[in-house]
Amino acid sequence: VSFLPQNPNFNPEDTIRNHIFKSDSPKLKIIKEYLQICEQLGQSDKIQNRYNELNELMEKQDLWNYESQISSILSVLGIKDLDIAMKTLSGGMIKKVALAQVLVEDTKLLLLDEPTNHLDISTISWLQEYLRTTKRTVLMVTHDRYFLDKLCTSVAEIERGRIRRYKGNYTSFMKQKEEAIARQQKEYDVWYYHR
Repeated sequence: VSFLPQNPNFNPEDTIRNHIFKSDSPKLKIIKEYLQICEQLGQSDKIQNRYNELNELMEKQDLWNYESQISSILSVLGIKDLDIAMKTLSGGMIKKVALAQVLVEDTKLLLLDEPTNHLDISTISWLQEYLRTTKRTVLMVTHDRYFLDKLCTSVAEIERGRIRRYKGNYTSFMKQKEEAIARQQKEYDVWYYHR
């Protein structure tokens, strides 16, 4: 399970790299070191040797596609310099880094709390397409109705201590909700006038 809180928690002293790759996943640890060592190539034979070892590990564990997906996510989100301290980032960039951290984790369930807050329109469009095509299950809380309409296949409403699930997107939910209220009113009217 990967969780994106509405207001991301982070250590201000961490670099973007440390925040994004803070997972205990062995795969992510290898990719983190690989990306880091790529930036140091040509500095020494020791670095070249470690680069060769990491290449072999990436090959053995079939991590090239995973690394490519991570690089693509970072690129689309505009995250280029992974050595910048988190404390120097704007609110929008902090949200992008937190989003990247959640998306790069190798998990089956994404829990997203207000994922579009502080994001620009092009990033929201990209995220919408990413979530629409992911094989992972996505559970989100959001007030962004347009985003919900484009992505949701069902809506869960909590009302008076009960959860009711509606199939379809947000617009479909609103229509079903109106119909349910009309049915309840009709049932009440029948009961009230015939008692």
